[in-house]
Amino acid sequence: MEYIFVGASAVFVFGFLMIYSGIMNSIMAGNLEREDVQKLQTKFFIRIAVMEGPIIVAIVLAIMYMEQQAQNVNITLPIVLIIFITVIGLIRVLMLTRDAKASVDDAGLKNTVQTFFFLGMALLIAIPLICVVFLITLSGV
Repeated sequence: MEYIFVGASAVFVFGFLMIYSGIMNSIMAGNLEREDVQKLQTKFFIRIAVMEGPIIVAIVLAIMYMEQQAQNVNITLPIVLIIFITVIGLIRVLMLTRDAKASVDDAGLKNTVQTFFFLGMALLIAIPLICVVFLITLSGV
């Protein structure tokens, strides 16, 4: 049952990467103004919120089920897998942002991409971090 947290993290990270890469590819593809990037950011946040809903439901159901089980749960491998998946996601987000910044000439737009990068990093780490904390809490360590 502890692997539901790994699955939730994996689905979130790879879904996040698909959405983030679409936004960064849009930035790299055209001559966008700052307002266009802000519209892309709004779409990004809405898509992330829609994607997070079922994942949060799965995490809550896993927590409810695991509370009833004995606390003899081995959490080492699930935590290692969650960290590995998250690191892959972080590296990919860094690469996409670097490519987007290199393709943009406007300094203001580069700052907007950089800000979007930091927001993306925080969003990317959120669900895996919650999963690791719940795994540790539910295992009784």
